[in-house]
Amino acid sequence: MPPTGASDEASDDRLPASLVDRVAAREERFRRAHAVAAEVVTLPPAERRAFVAAHPDCLCPEFVELMIAMARERRGEEPRDSVRCAHLAVTAIEAYAGAGGRDGDDLRALAWAELGNAHRICGDLRSAGMAFHRARERVRYVADPLVRAEVYQIEASYRDYTCEFDRAVRLLRRAERLQVRFGTPNAVAVIRILRAEPARRTGHLIEAIDLLQSAFGLFNVREQPRLALIGVHNLANCLIDAGAFDTALGILRRFRPLYGTFGGPRDRALRALLEARAVRGAGLSSLAEAMLVEVRDRLVELESPYEIATVDLDLAEIYAVEHRWSDLETVAAETLALCTAYGVGTEALAAAKLLCDAAQRRQATAESVLGLVARLRDHLAPLTRLA
Repeated sequence: MPPTGASDEASDDRLPASLVDRVAAREERFRRAHAVAAEVVTLPPAERRAFVAAHPDCLCPEFVELMIAMARERRGEEPRDSVRCAHLAVTAIEAYAGAGGRDGDDLRALAWAELGNAHRICGDLRSAGMAFHRARERVRYVADPLVRAEVYQIEASYRDYTCEFDRAVRLLRRAERLQVRFGTPNAVAVIRILRAEPARRTGHLIEAIDLLQSAFGLFNVREQPRLALIGVHNLANCLIDAGAFDTALGILRRFRPLYGTFGGPRDRALRALLEARAVRGAGLSSLAEAMLVEVRDRLVELESPYEIATVDLDLAEIYAVEHRWSDLETVAAETLALCTAYGVGTEALAAAKLLCDAAQRRQATAESVLGLVARLRDHLAPLTRLA
């Protein structure tokens, strides 16, 4: 027989049977959630939500968590699939009989916030606003401070998109306070990168650059390459706005491999757009125009309408300064067609119509055209950043 002490020590190392059973049950629910998710994606989109609302393996926190994770994975390259996954998460959690518990409130708030975020990325700001309204209704019941921080952070991106910069900053500061107290340095870095964008767009470039630089000191680039890519991209944007074109070019070229390895085709096209802007800022207008045309062709292949319209605005600036009215009329008409077809809000659409009218009349000054381009770009900017 083994010594008594050894037996006691072995007994102390064992997990309680009830905990083992709970872990095993959760693992089984995750297994079944993955299996039913594979079945759901084979159904026609119109049938998926009814299937999820009725299937017992979908009505559990594990399936909701899986759908939220899938929605996040698809944000960048498959945004409409992201909307579908987030809708399924919302459908499941609302139908889940046990949603009144703490986990239910947490997942309800997260699912609605993720749906709002997916709609935002697709440019459907009306649906995004409705989803975030539902998320706010649920977040007051959330007990987990990190879940509250995440919901605040997601909504802040929407407020930035709708140019509600003060509200975006308030949400991000609330999220940052919670993450500093309960979260990780990596989570704080994410929020500071997000805070830099409203600072940049309101002209506070030094504050934006300081936020980005402080964020870089909080995480390991090798462990978080996607976060590093977004931070580098935003820093280059700030430097271009500040007129530091050579520095921006150096950063974009130095980190080109990061885009190649950890970015998708859209990310790489947006990097090329920033490079073209920096080249133009450095005085190489002809080279910048050729680069922009190439970027536009790539974005047409990717079917990225807002990004195409943004490139058209960069070309419009070149054509206006060089008084190339025929070329300006062409890109202005293309921009108006894209804005009309895909929706950008009434103010942006009005600016697109004014730009098109000015190009057709060929009587506007370059300064007035540049002013219209700046107005329209400001509305499109939130729809064309890295997600």
